[in-house]
Amino acid sequence: MDFYRQCVLEKKNVRTVTWLPESFAKKGKIVKLRKKRENDKWSDGWTVILTGKTRLSHNQVSLLETQWLHQRESSDI
Repeated sequence: MDFYRQCVLEKKNVRTVTWLPESFAKKGKIVKLRKKRENDKWSDGWTVILTGKTRLSHNQVSLLETQWLHQRESSDI
């Protein structure tokens, strides 16, 4: 089973939070992110600056993503 960890990433003084597979969730690692809202465009050069301790399965992370997207649609942000 694949597990994910929530991470804080930074690129050019911009920070974001995302769930990464454990193999990528290592402080100092440089990763690429796929922007689903922008036709799966990739953005590289993100540095992992903090890795959370909580582990979630792929299914759990997918459910959180779905809930977040519905919240965003409902709140019209």
